[in-house]
Amino acid sequence: MRFRAAYVFLWQFMFLLKALLMMVVPFYRVDFPVELYPKSFTYTEFRGGKVEETRTVSNSDSEYVALKTFLVEQKHGWSYDFLDYATWRKFSSPKMTVNCLRSGVVVNYEVDDGQWVQISKSITSQAFEACNFLQSDSSSRRAEPSTKNP
Repeated sequence: MRFRAAYVFLWQFMFLLKALLMMVVPFYRVDFPVELYPKSFTYTEFRGGKVEETRTVSNSDSEYVALKTFLVEQKHGWSYDFLDYATWRKFSSPKMTVNCLRSGVVVNYEVDDGQWVQISKSITSQAFEACNFLQSDSSSRRAEPSTKNP
């Protein structure tokens, strides 16, 4: 029991140290955890703060492949982030959420003991196209909306 408490304390201390480094040293960067990428996501698109579309995106879908390719290509240079963001296009799974914004990408993922980490990265207009692919795809072939509440 003591070992577990010490482990949790040490992990939280290391996270706090990384967060402090990020604030003091603005160029401190982390890598996107490619190994945690899930086999499927629930895709939710929001308009005006309301759910516009919800559907499942799996590893056989072009959206899934494009998002994964983009995140793997952009795996370096992420920053820890403590801000809250309005959701636009969200890919969620039990252990990871990818929020595509107009100015960047925010990823929340679960690490040991149910702790969650949030990282973000500003993206260029070229990289933004990878998150924007759904606009053209979803208008040409809409999938049946999921009945599952996100």
